[in-house]
Amino acid sequence: MSDGVKFVELPAVNVVGVRVTAPFAELFSAVPSAWQQVFARAAELEGRLDVGFVDCSLGEVDGLYTEVIGARVPAGFPAPAGFDSVSLPAATYASLSHRGDESGIAASFGTLLTWVAEREPVEGGRRWVHDGVKLDIGYLPGDAASAAGGGHVLCARVVLR
Repeated sequence: MSDGVKFVELPAVNVVGVRVTAPFAELFSAVPSAWQQVFARAAELEGRLDVGFVDCSLGEVDGLYTEVIGARVPAGFPAPAGFDSVSLPAATYASLSHRGDESGIAASFGTLLTWVAEREPVEGGRRWVHDGVKLDIGYLPGDAASAAGGGHVLCARVVLR
C-alpha cells in the first residue's frame, strides 16, 4: 500500500555504505549480503539523516546495476574505512510513502514511475523523466521494521527534458 505521489526537493547528501555492482539476477544475493555488512557496522554511521537505512539505486549501465546500501548523511560526511560513498546533488524527486510488506515495494516504485510518466508537459513542452536514481529509505535491522510499522519513503530523481 502506498500514499499519494508528490514532487519533493531533497538537499545534497552523501550515501555511505556498501556498493553493489552486479547483473540484475545477482542482486538478490548481493544486496542482502550488503545489508548484513551495513547493519553489523551501523554504529559507525554517525550523522544519519534518517532513522531507517537506505537502498540507493544508481541505475544500470551495460547490464550491470549499481546500488549503495547504507545511510543518507550530510553532504561531505566522510565514509568510515571500508565503506563507499556517493554524492547526490540537491534535486527534485517524485516521492511516496510505502506502508506494509517489503515485497510490495517494487509495485509502489511502479506506481511512482507511472505517475511521473503521466505528468503533463511543462515549460515549452518539456516533461518530467526519471533519470535512474532511486532511494528506498526505511530499512531497519532484523524485525525492527515490522515493529515500527514497516514504513518506507520511496524517491525517484526526476529532471525536465
